[in-house]
Amino acid sequence: MSESRLRIKFGEHEFEAEGSTESVERQLEIFKRLVIPGTALKAAMETTQESAKDQAPLSLEKIMNVQGRTVSLRAAAKVDDAVLLLLLGQRQFRQHHILSGKDVMNGLRASGFKVRRADLVLKKLSGAGSIIAIGRYRARRYQLSKSGLDGAEQIARRLISQAAPRVDQPSSG
Repeated sequence: MSESRLRIKFGEHEFEAEGSTESVERQLEIFKRLVIPGTALKAAMETTQESAKDQAPLSLEKIMNVQGRTVSLRAAAKVDDAVLLLLLGQRQFRQHHILSGKDVMNGLRASGFKVRRADLVLKKLSGAGSIIAIGRYRARRYQLSKSGLDGAEQIARRLISQAAPRVDQPSSG
């Protein structure tokens, strides 16, 4: 493999990547999706359609609220799980696949979490491969990776089953 270096300035957006050709091309594709909105939406819709084919739709309204731009949790969860669920909720309810740290922080606060910095949790999840972090500094954006999407759906299914009333238990009386 050969080493590649690429630097692009597109309007107010700048992109710089260095590494293997494969890695640079992958990063460039992500950059193009962010800068050209139609491309990001098309790619995000393709992954949504793939995951929708696999399983029945989730009824996230049982564990989430939507108020304006903010999606929040009604169910108890760990902070890491909550971040994944908030990204999933934004994806399902608002069709927003790429979010800023501010959007995530607003969702965490509305869910009752007292987190001072969401970027630390997001960085940890990014390192684990659950989310993809794109950009730098205040222009940093986050989206669920395929493994993160699968994990978030699994967590959501567990919380929905815990929140759903038990119909199979007979009432004693």
